Amino acid sequence: MEHRFDYDAYQDLGVIMKSNKIRLHKQHIPLNSNLILNSQEEYDYHIETLLFLNHQIELGFNPKWFITFHYKHPSERYKHRKETNNPLGFKDRYGMDTASTLWKEIPKYKFYERKRKDIDAVEADCYEIRNVIAKELYGISRINHLDKFPPMFFFHELGKVKLQYHTHLLLPDINIRNNSYNLRTETQDELEATFDNSIRFKRKCFSTWKKIHIREIDNPFVAVSYVNKETSREHTSLDWNNSIFL
Repeated sequence: MEHRFDYDAYQDLGVIMKSNKIRLHKQHIPLNSNLILNSQEEYDYHIETLLFLNHQIELGFNPKWFITFHYKHPSERYKHRKETNNPLGFKDRYGMDTASTLWKEIPKYKFYERKRKDIDAVEADCYEIRNVIAKELYGISRINHLDKFPPMFFFHELGKVKLQYHTHLLLPDINIRNNSYNLRTETQDELEATFDNSIRFKRKCFSTWKKIHIREIDNPFVAVSYVNKETSREHTSLDWNNSIFL
């Protein structure tokens, strides 16, 4: 299916540019309304990545599913324990049940906390997740056969609070790189069931508390504009190492 850029889908989107000296790209297109650009360099990084993503759609990338998942925070490794029993719970103190002494657990906690804000560590976890997805959703058993993989785009964001990364994934149902390996699930319910009952248990890096969100994509151009909103000169949301491009 051939896609052309749909300007009507962007009629409500704008961008805040804090400098009136920003020169627009000759192929400039409307940007996501959540974006704030402070300089020419930030604009250049953002627009070049977005134009690349749009070109992938024009080449035939047709993502059907927008998937968001979170990584396990170090606090998920412990059970909370109530240490006091004040009337009505006023000023009650809570601790954590641990298998070892608190002095040994604190370095572990800080290690995993740093890991969740380390983009290299997140990409390493994402590599493992990508391979499980290829096997469970597309029936690709050998991960070294990248020629069988469908195009899939991963994006890592810190969000507003900047505590740790979460990941957005754009997945197609038709594998135009190798149509012998199309998406096995047909409905959103089936896809959610596969993630919740199979995929998330095959990798320990998935959050055990936070839900994996899945929704159908109406317009792929709007989808890539949204997931590209945090791209700047300091950080590129698109995972160039794990994404599979056309």
